[in-house]
Amino acid sequence: ALISTDDDLRETVFRSIRDSGLPLRIDLDIAAGLHFLDPERLERLRSLEPQVVILDLGGDPEPAIRAASAIASGNPRAALVGVGPELEASRLLDAM
Repeated sequence: ALISTDDDLRETVFRSIRDSGLPLRIDLDIAAGLHFLDPERLERLRSLEPQVVILDLGGDPEPAIRAASAIASGNPRAALVGVGPELEASRLLDAM
């Protein structure tokens, strides 16, 4: 799954997956801002049981941290990959 509104980041992720030759695909692509990550979208994400969730942490990191926490609680086996600015370790641990 990919959650980002950044067109450049989205293109980079899709190109990297396509060019990697690995058996990866994006089954859920959420191009809305994190404040639009409502219970319906979270449930859809949970139902897909993704192995990897790529989450854009750019912009305001607080909604991203809250979204990461909600995703981790609903998909405990999914690997969360945060992409964006460097954040303090304690803030990242709060999301887990």
